[in-house]
Amino acid sequence: MSIEFQSVSSDVKDTSVVIVIVNFRTPHDTCKALESLVAEAAGVPKVRVIVTDNQSGDDSTEIISGAIQSNQWSDWVQLMPLQRNGGFAYGNNEAIRVALRNDNRPDYIMLLNPDTIVEPHAIKRLVEFLNANQDYGIAGANVFLANGSPQVAARRLPQPISEFEEQIRTGVFSRLLQNYRVTLSIHPEQPTDCEWVSGAAMMIRSSLFEQIGLIDEGYFLYFEEVDFCARAKKIGCKVAVVPDSRIIHLEGASTQISNTKKRRGKYWYESRRRYFVKHFGLLGLLRADFCWSLGRTLGKLIDLLRVKSSYQSDPARFTSDLLLGDLKAILCGFAARTATGKDSRSELSSPSQFTDIE
Repeated sequence: MSIEFQSVSSDVKDTSVVIVIVNFRTPHDTCKALESLVAEAAGVPKVRVIVTDNQSGDDSTEIISGAIQSNQWSDWVQLMPLQRNGGFAYGNNEAIRVALRNDNRPDYIMLLNPDTIVEPHAIKRLVEFLNANQDYGIAGANVFLANGSPQVAARRLPQPISEFEEQIRTGVFSRLLQNYRVTLSIHPEQPTDCEWVSGAAMMIRSSLFEQIGLIDEGYFLYFEEVDFCARAKKIGCKVAVVPDSRIIHLEGASTQISNTKKRRGKYWYESRRRYFVKHFGLLGLLRADFCWSLGRTLGKLIDLLRVKSSYQSDPARFTSDLLLGDLKAILCGFAARTATGKDSRSELSSPSQFTDIE
């Protein structure tokens, strides 16, 4: 069962959009993202951008502020320095609260990573899609890496059994479990229905925040958009990727998560843990870890027959960091608190923590 949202003007020129960019020590990438939005602002005249800085502790605010002034972007770009680095959800929420408290509340809010380049008409295509489809609450862009290869932009929501499929990495099992596979292929010409879109570039109806709250700040980084889409799906909100809205994503500029020679940051494991406990309970996390371990063990055995390993791009100490981290969290009671607690600071009325808007 799906819901329908209040209609907005079908004319793109009358549709208002606030784009939120969270910067953390990537000022030059953020400025490039803003540069790519200049033409978009002309195509969608009621576009405004709020850049929050998660207390980078470097010269980020000076560089971004200087770019805004020198390029005369101040009529559509605002800089909001924050008092602390509260994570990706926190940085977005502070800007969203300001946007929704405004007398001229925007029709849509878009989350855009700082390490992105917006290709021509990308914002306009998302607006056109949502204007024409009142039963969709979230629309994601079609995301590509810098080398032109597609990045997965349409996904199913993770389930415990999907952890087995993801880790075994063997064609026959993937075909048998295709209905549980998280990644989905995108139709090249038509919007693709899915359950979760990339948080690097996702447009959300403002009214959806009033129904399900803001982004859960219990996620420091990663899985926050998965959780948000899961909450939206529970009330019947439809989600899709719009193929002709194209974004280039220079993934991991601030987190270096694409560097597989290093251990993955603990926040990724904490966010995964929070997602499974929150949506499936403590037993759901245990099932997910069991499926993950079984799939990885069988997959590694099959991998011995391959010339090139399917696991060579995994981060260092992946297995021990995931399983031992979850075990420690369970023993310390973290998982139980997550299962019984509410979303962290997801209320629209929570006080903002920014120091000033420039």
